Amino acid sequence: MSGGAIAPRKELLDVETLPRRYAGLSSCFRTELGKAGKENRGIFRVHQFEKVEQFCITDGDLSTSQQMLSEMLETAQDFYKALGIPHRVVKVVSGELNDAAVMKFDLEGWFAGQGVYRELVSCSNCTDFQSRALDIRTRSERAKEKPRFVHLLNATLVAAGRCLCCLLETYQTSTGVRVPDALVPFMGLDFMPFVRPSRCVAAPSAAPRQVPCEPSDGFLEDLDQKLLHQPYVNGFDLSALDLQTLQQLEQRQWNDSSRYPNLHRWMEHVKSFPRTVWDGFGFKKATMADEAVEIGRGGRPGGSKPWQGDGKTREGSDFEEGQVRKVEATDGAVGGCRNARTRGPDPGGRSSWLLVVLKAYWIPSSAETKHRSQNIPEINRLYETVFNQLTERYYNKTKWPSDYAVAQALGQNEALFLILYKELYYRHIYARLNPVSFEDRVGSWKNYTQLLDLMIENLSDGEDLGIALPAQWLWDILDEFVYHYQTYSTYCHKTAKMQKDKEVKELRDNPGIFETTKVLNYLHQLVRYSLIEEWLVNPDGGNGQGAAFTDEPTRLIGYFALMQLLRMHSLLGDYRLAMETIESIDFRAEVPLFYRIPACHVTVFYYLGFAYMMMRRYVDASRTFSDILVFLSKISAVNSLSYQYDQMLKKQDQMYVLLLICNALCPQPLDESLEKPIREKHADKQMRLQQGVEACFEDLFSYACPKFVAASMPDLDNLDNFNANEAHQRQLHLFLQEVRQQQALPTIGSYMKLYTSLQTSKLAQLCEMDGEGLRDQLMCVMHKTRQLVHQKEGTPLDGVLQPCGEVEFYLDGDMVHINAQKPQRPHADVFLEHIVKFQDILKRADRLQKGGAAA
Repeated sequence: MSGGAIAPRKELLDVETLPRRYAGLSSCFRTELGKAGKENRGIFRVHQFEKVEQFCITDGDLSTSQQMLSEMLETAQDFYKALGIPHRVVKVVSGELNDAAVMKFDLEGWFAGQGVYRELVSCSNCTDFQSRALDIRTRSERAKEKPRFVHLLNATLVAAGRCLCCLLETYQTSTGVRVPDALVPFMGLDFMPFVRPSRCVAAPSAAPRQVPCEPSDGFLEDLDQKLLHQPYVNGFDLSALDLQTLQQLEQRQWNDSSRYPNLHRWMEHVKSFPRTVWDGFGFKKATMADEAVEIGRGGRPGGSKPWQGDGKTREGSDFEEGQVRKVEATDGAVGGCRNARTRGPDPGGRSSWLLVVLKAYWIPSSAETKHRSQNIPEINRLYETVFNQLTERYYNKTKWPSDYAVAQALGQNEALFLILYKELYYRHIYARLNPVSFEDRVGSWKNYTQLLDLMIENLSDGEDLGIALPAQWLWDILDEFVYHYQTYSTYCHKTAKMQKDKEVKELRDNPGIFETTKVLNYLHQLVRYSLIEEWLVNPDGGNGQGAAFTDEPTRLIGYFALMQLLRMHSLLGDYRLAMETIESIDFRAEVPLFYRIPACHVTVFYYLGFAYMMMRRYVDASRTFSDILVFLSKISAVNSLSYQYDQMLKKQDQMYVLLLICNALCPQPLDESLEKPIREKHADKQMRLQQGVEACFEDLFSYACPKFVAASMPDLDNLDNFNANEAHQRQLHLFLQEVRQQQALPTIGSYMKLYTSLQTSKLAQLCEMDGEGLRDQLMCVMHKTRQLVHQKEGTPLDGVLQPCGEVEFYLDGDMVHINAQKPQRPHADVFLEHIVKFQDILKRADRLQKGGAAA
């Protein structure tokens, strides 16, 4: 048996003596196969360790052994409950079981220092796998039955070293370790104070120990492990001895990449920055500050030629080299700030790159907008490319420096800068650090209200927007504002469903956070004060007016607010109002404004097409989705360069699904460029939709529809019958109701295509209906196949009522007269398509001819 316990061998046990329970104390040995060396530092995972195990022998009945397995697991749980160790029980999947066990449970304890659950107990039912090898059987109560093999079970109770690690991490305080109540009688004390103070990062008052000429292998191994996840030397807590060792290695150009790869990587990194200097027991290096400026200039980060600036980052910029030194000097203040307003330390002053880049190119106020607007292309490149590269490198899974730390480094008078910084800060949290805390949700709302209030105040006073930002950033500000509202609504309903007291209290104490009416009010004010609707109606007729007629950022922020109103009303389920908000959009312009931002272009067509679909205007919906999908297929190479490419790909796939739904409910000819991706990726979905499978309609609608939100907060005082998913279910119910009403239409239409006229009795017989039921369905067909169709002029809501079915018919008494309509593409589209194909043939022929002449 496992653990080295002594079991009976080749014995016939009396069933009356079962079950037998054993407790074993054993010395275990591990050869470190597989993940050798991964966790063999410290006492968590060692080669030799002591543990106490439980062993049980039961008769050959599976129900009895399973009951015993539960008893052993409960014993282990009682043990760790007595020690006060938080834990959970995990049932191991069959694919992870060894050959012996048929069922296994792991009890995992919470290691507070690591922030994870780690295995403490393994409880297994091996049934007769081991008893067959040991030949242990049980004598049956009835002598005529043959003896059966017993079932053997084993379970850890405690592995001494690992349990000690968990206890230390659970009960450790700043001054010592508390002793669990269950161990106080055995230890005779309830607290163990630390016998020496913890190491301090700052320079010690006393002279440090001298580093030996040759550091020991064990010391270098420990240092190499410290540098495993922190490639910068000031990215972890260094002792004076660590710093002196690194200084010595750097001075004698030490290199041992085979044994210490992390140390070697750090040494190579240091060599790439010739301005590295040592200062006492620490050193300051222009790593991230210079690297940020170098990337901002288009250079290679960490390259062999760091920026040797001439005092300015770029011609015309007010950012001087002295500011780099200022940021370096404040690294300690930024990194070590642990004020209540901060959200954790910033190891090693890694905020340097962010402070340098933002401080160099930000646009502070409307008074300076005019003469600094030439920086907008540079800001756009930094915003779309450099910030994302640097975030991937330094803050992929952690928060940016807090606004308080940034304010300490740059000064408290940069109010607008800090608002814009926090907008990026909270957006980073929402994108990479789920789940988002309630504190961050509230902070995001307050920051957006400050920023939008500032914009609206300027516009309402007849001034320009006052913030010269790139178009992409302006779009993202409003897009993220609505996204944060959407996620907050989901969070509120999920909290109401779980009914946790703490979260429910937070919602009660903050009733105005992301309130629907407030969000809509902000968007409407941006539209009204920017005069964007007046500009869209008559761009050249400003007559001396300002706002959108004279200032491009104002024009863009108002235009993007219209798009977000379209989105908001679609999320709330008011599709007519959603389309009314964009009735003045420049769809017919030679170059519409939404072409400026690919995400804006996709958003307006997605929500416009979805609104058409929910209003039962399937022809317009199909045309809207087809137009944008054809456009995206033609510029896919360009869009792939955008940092939002993955999001646009997902939205593109959703629009393909919505196009299939619309085409199933109202068949329309599709562009040839769309038929190929539909055959390759969605052929199965298309077939099931055409067959009228309701479950397929439901699944695809749930996948492709917007994430609907409820207009009001949940009633926190009446949560007994609360439905967290009510908004989605209401829209799904309306959609499926429409699908059910049209289930018989494809069958009736398929028979009508075979005739020019036939009696209603015959058609009823073919459709397996009675006469009255058929007449009801024919009236339904006539109603459902007549839709409003947009005529490419007027507002999106305008249209002409037209028959849109595959057949057109009328009733004359008991006769149905049918006029089959074969859907055809417009001749102009076919003609232009063949012109393009012919031009491609000529180009290929010309290339072949030139290639032959060159040969």
